[in-house]
Amino acid sequence: MKTSVHFPSSGLRLAGILFTPDGHTGERLPEVVVSHPFTGVKEQTASVYAERLEDARSGGYPYLMQEGYDYYRTERGRHPRSTNLFVTRSLDLLVQYDSYAMIRMISPRPLLMIAGTAADTARFSGEAIERAAEPKELLWIDGATHMDLYDRDRYVTPAVTRLGEFFAEHLVA
Repeated sequence: MKTSVHFPSSGLRLAGILFTPDGHTGERLPEVVVSHPFTGVKEQTASVYAERLEDARSGGYPYLMQEGYDYYRTERGRHPRSTNLFVTRSLDLLVQYDSYAMIRMISPRPLLMIAGTAADTARFSGEAIERAAEPKELLWIDGATHMDLYDRDRYVTPAVTRLGEFFAEHLVA
């Protein structure tokens, strides 16, 4: 079931879509938060994965997608509420940002990263896995670019398959 939700975060009111299993009666379930890249909105890339994961779920867990940022000004990702803009100051902050500075702290929780072999960003995934402590896994999707993994079915399908297996193995209610 798909439900629109709103929740507070750092003084902002965020919007999301909560996916719960059909027939859910309100009991506590493990949860996966699906966010998306750069200047997008919840109806874009995150929806592709959340809906596919809901279809493939084997453990009956909900997915919450939160409003975020779009991906790279492409027509296929365009959404009327996504401006595809960022302020000049953002670029300076982005260049200084290190997503993986504290990646070792994820352990002992399991880490699954997914990257395309043709992605310009593939080296970052490799470096992140090198820095991460066990248990960790890097799934390479053959031939996929960074953006192919956002919505190209032939690349999303193996990613979602592995995500479903991973969540079924590691999430508990």
